Amino acid sequence: ALPSPGDLQSLRLQFDFDTDTTSNAVFALVPADGLGKLDWDVAEIWVAVEQKRDAAPQLVLAVQRQVQARFNITDRGDLAGLTLEVRPDGMILLTNAADSILLEGRMAAQPLAAKLHLQVSATSPGGGEPAHLDLRGIALERVAFAQNDPAALLTEIAASHPRVVEDP
Repeated sequence: ALPSPGDLQSLRLQFDFDTDTTSNAVFALVPADGLGKLDWDVAEIWVAVEQKRDAAPQLVLAVQRQVQARFNITDRGDLAGLTLEVRPDGMILLTNAADSILLEGRMAAQPLAAKLHLQVSATSPGGGEPAHLDLRGIALERVAFAQNDPAALLTEIAASHPRVVEDP
């Protein structure tokens, strides 16, 4: 199940695949009744490595069937350690092994399905375009969620760096 508002943990999925040869691969979180269907039509969260004819490859993030972000892949090494993080505040992050944020999105609403399943595929977009995925593994973990509260952060900084004000 995805984290809900108020949960204390984020969900992380780390994908281990051959970054040099992967093209037109999709990692989608879908409800149980969507298993085996076209991932785009049923996915709550959809991540793709797209490679279209005569175009640079892109990493794409779609949430609830709305493309929210694209990343032009100029160095396929950027895909190493690709990790999808779904946070209780609705933020969705795609990071890599260097902890760089590649893409970010947001859930507009909680999914209707309580439980989602991971559906992985490599599908040609048509026109004789190849699709390839050498998947070595997927790791699932739950990690502590630290809410980014700017007001709390400013209060903490002010408390740790007191200022001395003198009367002239």
